[in-house]
Amino acid sequence: MNREDVLVVMQVRWSPQAAEDLAGIVQHIRRDSPDAAQRTARTIYERAQGLSKFPNLEKAGRLKGTRELAVPQLPFILVYRVRDRVVEINYSAWGTTVALAN
Repeated sequence: MNREDVLVVMQVRWSPQAAEDLAGIVQHIRRDSPDAAQRTARTIYERAQGLSKFPNLEKAGRLKGTRELAVPQLPFILVYRVRDRVVEINYSAWGTTVALAN
């Protein structure tokens, strides 16, 4: 087996800001539908975990050095950086609220 044949699984880390963003979105949805909030959180989390195997598959971000992961069927974007063997999710946004300030 060649070194190129080995799949490197990276660690996915959420910044405190990204985790807080996601929690706020889920809380907002929970007001109307707890079931929808749970499904939304699970979908976003599972999609983010997919970055552990293919971190560079998503498009380059609008901020230098970042990439953006869109979540299908949800107006949700994760902004992240790939560093060494870690995917750092820096910012999460719902729909058009992607401010991309930092």
